[in-house]
Amino acid sequence: ALLSDSQKEQIHDTARLANLLIRGANDIPVATISSEGNASFDQTVAAQTGQFGKLVIAAPQTQTSPIDTALGSNASTGRARIPRGRTRIQVSSNQITNQSLVYITPVTQTGNQVLYVSSQYESGENGYFEVAIDKSVTFDIEFNWWVIN
Repeated sequence: ALLSDSQKEQIHDTARLANLLIRGANDIPVATISSEGNASFDQTVAAQTGQFGKLVIAAPQTQTSPIDTALGSNASTGRARIPRGRTRIQVSSNQITNQSLVYITPVTQTGNQVLYVSSQYESGENGYFEVAIDKSVTFDIEFNWWVIN
């Protein structure tokens, strides 16, 4: 049977607003692409190259402890500080594994103190790394951090 122009238009409008859904084993959805161009995948995405207008590695959800020597985040990058008079800070992140590379870059003066990763510990959602200096200083030391797995 032939479709009328109105039926064709209705099918076209429906298709334009539809989402592409990819199902895996047991008919469970594993990926979607919306009509707006948003894509979602349940597992790893692999590619030779990628081009992004903006890349968000993780939406930071940070919280500072009352004693100001611990910081929590689910991001793989961030900024923290060692408070004046202290020699270390603990940064909690679910991104940390025992094999993670943790890069730290001071963004304020350090008083000739070298910042270093003194420990890191993987524990599922409670992993952390600790950044330390050998001697306390009379000012805060701020630094950027980046976790690579």
